[in-house]
Amino acid sequence: MRRNRCIGGLALAIAASVLGCSAVGALRGHGAAKIFVANFGDNTVSVVDAGLDREIAILPVGKSPQSLALRPHAPLIAVANSGASSVSLIDPMQLKVLPDPLLTGRGPETLAFSADGTRLYVTCYYDKTLEVIDLATRTQPQAPLAFERTPRGVLLTPDGNRLLVLLHEEEGGVAVVNLATWQVEKTIAVDRFPVALVLTPDRRRIVVASSDVNTLTFIDVATLEPIETQHVDIDFGLVMHPHKPLLYSMLSFDGTVLVYDYATHVAQSSIAVGDWPASGVITSDGRILYVANSESNNVVKIDTETNTALLRIAVGNDPGATVMLEP
Repeated sequence: MRRNRCIGGLALAIAASVLGCSAVGALRGHGAAKIFVANFGDNTVSVVDAGLDREIAILPVGKSPQSLALRPHAPLIAVANSGASSVSLIDPMQLKVLPDPLLTGRGPETLAFSADGTRLYVTCYYDKTLEVIDLATRTQPQAPLAFERTPRGVLLTPDGNRLLVLLHEEEGGVAVVNLATWQVEKTIAVDRFPVALVLTPDRRRIVVASSDVNTLTFIDVATLEPIETQHVDIDFGLVMHPHKPLLYSMLSFDGTVLVYDYATHVAQSSIAVGDWPASGVITSDGRILYVANSESNNVVKIDTETNTALLRIAVGNDPGATVMLEP
């Protein structure tokens, strides 16, 4: 299964948003931050040391790793192997892939851990389902939840009680799944073919990006109703600044990252990064943004104060989703 270009940045946006859109975990011990990059083309995950500015490990996973999710406490990384119908688990402290991948439905794409970290939620592209896996028993305590429209992204609400499922179809929507009842409570209408959803730093709004019409739909977390629409250039990846009202939009076709202020509705800057920026991850202080270029096989380090690319770090073939752990 070829990685769908609409999902290259989506996995990051969703995994990052639960943690203030920085995808940062609590790395036990000392040292520099580590960036984990899923290399779709060679079935590996690259580990980049942010202090050394280079790749320090290559971890073999399943076929066609599509996305990553990070559990911040008792750190664990899940890798959706879209071509193997499985999820690999990585110990990010030891930089080791754990034995015996978890089995899933056909074409797993995006992932999210439960609030307590004991369960993993997985969307399966070909089956059009959402699955839940108990990590202790390695079983599915609930039958897969089926959708008529294709589920292609997941985001846990701040209270941990609901899972928001992005429905990537012409009739775009966000399904609200009650995790206690394992039922869809409602579906929030958004613009067609939504590609990413992230949480604002104040955890009061959800932002849904629709590249087909270049819009951002803002959803109130308390009411789960749309409250505003903004127009901005969007392709596939989206990263939220952890402290400022800034979004970083991966303009994959242009090879640039657009810096957009959603408080003033003004595009501040455009940063040239490389061929097909697919995803990004930002440090918890908001100072450095790392962007994976799928067709350049590298990760670009960006200074967010000056909005300039500092250097490029070589990784594997066709890098996509990215998460980060900080010390």
